[in-house]
Amino acid sequence: MEESNWYNWYVEPEVMEVFSMFHAIWKLGVRWGRFSVLILLQAGSIGFGLMTIELYRDVMDDTPGSQLAQEAWFYTDRNGNRVLSPLATPQPGTDIRNLLGLPSTPRLIGVQSTSCYFINQTRSWLPPEIGAVSWFGLGNGHKATVVPIYAGITRVPESWATVNRGIAKIDRDAAFWAFYTVDRLSNQRYGDMMPRIDAVRIPLQQKMYDMQPAIEETALKLYEIDRDMAVEFLTTYTNSLMIEVERAYWDLADTLILRLVN
Repeated sequence: MEESNWYNWYVEPEVMEVFSMFHAIWKLGVRWGRFSVLILLQAGSIGFGLMTIELYRDVMDDTPGSQLAQEAWFYTDRNGNRVLSPLATPQPGTDIRNLLGLPSTPRLIGVQSTSCYFINQTRSWLPPEIGAVSWFGLGNGHKATVVPIYAGITRVPESWATVNRGIAKIDRDAAFWAFYTVDRLSNQRYGDMMPRIDAVRIPLQQKMYDMQPAIEETALKLYEIDRDMAVEFLTTYTNSLMIEVERAYWDLADTLILRLVN
């Protein structure tokens, strides 16, 4: 097939990651001008679960394409052991790459410059207000926690309504800045700080996933009585999660600041 100005066929590194996780049998990407579309063809079906959420965090760990595999990050300690520096990060900026002679970072699924992202989940056997959920995250998907936002809810916290990343200072009234601050601080000492992020993120994410069946069962019972009651129940639940996650990341940001200055 001849390459034209309109499209070409290619396989991106992140496509390999998707298929290695889901055991897919064919991978194909189509680029049209400056836009790209990922086509996934696989045997069987993929059910929604924590694996789907985890996919959006992927930075090619444990693959030859990972920046953490680069020799420049390693040093020999006083006992002669080869050690990965705590400064090593899978998402190094241009200045660090130039300083250490690192290759350009392949296009990752978890992208540092992300403002927001979402993972949609739909179930045809449930009313749309309950069965349609957007798992929504702010900032770098590799480090963020996604919150289930049900299609029928009527409001979200004001702090989640604006992504004002273009301003010149941290805005404590905007949830985005909690996630962005954690991301930027942790990238200074990723090896030390990423486990601290996971200690906050993993329990939060697991709790939301584990609670989903009970929450939706309750919402469905309310829906059968009064749709508006079910919508208000889900609205209150979603808002409580958003506030909980935002507060957890602000606390985490404050902790990371102290880790850097001490």
